[in-house]
Amino acid sequence: MDFKKIGTVTCMKDNSCIIEIPATELIKQIAKLRLSGFYRISTITGTDTGKVIEVIYHISNETFTVNLKTTIPRINASIKTINHYFPGAALYERELAEMIGVIIIGNLNPKNIFLDETSPKTPLRKK
Repeated sequence: MDFKKIGTVTCMKDNSCIIEIPATELIKQIAKLRLSGFYRISTITGTDTGKVIEVIYHISNETFTVNLKTTIPRINASIKTINHYFPGAALYERELAEMIGVIIIGNLNPKNIFLDETSPKTPLRKK
């Protein structure tokens, strides 16, 4: 697969690369990766940089890991679910919503996993 056709690519020596894409391309590129044999999602990470929210999808096949990175605005932060391509993503999407406050559009189970009602809301979000 030619990753340069997807977005801006930075490859590492450990059989992995980071591909930066616009959020509007996320579902399209997730679908392409899935159809190209990338069938395992290991996690989704999110970071509040203070300016934007960075979201990275860590997806792999037998020998290679793709870290698909996108950014979304901090205000009304939302992104579409990838659960129909990677059912295991549901847990990571819920964590992203709970800890950073990203609304996952299409998430069928938005309940918190870690925090209870008395916990601070979105504890990994910068103030």
